Amino acid sequence: MRLGIFGGTFDPIHIAHLRLGIEAAEVLHLDRVVFEVAKLSPLKGSCFASDQDRLRMAELATEGEPKLSVGSTEISRPTPSYAVETIEHYQNPGVEIWFLMGADSLLSLDKWKEPDRLLNLCRLGVAERPGYPLDFARIEGRWHSRVDTFPMRQLDISSTEVRDRVAAGRSIRGLVADSVRHFIEERRLYR
Repeated sequence: MRLGIFGGTFDPIHIAHLRLGIEAAEVLHLDRVVFEVAKLSPLKGSCFASDQDRLRMAELATEGEPKLSVGSTEISRPTPSYAVETIEHYQNPGVEIWFLMGADSLLSLDKWKEPDRLLNLCRLGVAERPGYPLDFARIEGRWHSRVDTFPMRQLDISSTEVRDRVAAGRSIRGLVADSVRHFIEERRLYR
């Protein structure tokens, strides 16, 4: 089995997150992509929505996508969440793992917990992202052979932008799945 793990706070999950998962599954020939919702990222501040609301939004967003699913390994762990520990959780004989990320995340890989160990446990699937050229000169040379890049439709959407638009009373239609938009409205999140 070829498994992709895409970790993040997903506060909220948006269309670019979904596209990354779908593109990775297609280009890297993954059987499944798991969106692991982090309780707290060690490289970011606290979250705006609750753990359960973020988990539910991820479930709503991935509904109907046969290769996408949601995991709760990270959210059930004490803070913060580390990719290396998540990958260890998914280790099983016969399972090849890719940890998925945007090109912006690759540039901070040296700040992650035990990046060498992480890259011994899995490969990285890195999507091109607007404003973040894949500059391998900026990452450790020993990691290059463990990184698979893939093109992705250029969608310049961020969770920060979605939250800011909600707070300003502006539409988020087309930026998040309709089910996620309805959930945000019903729960009055990010106001």
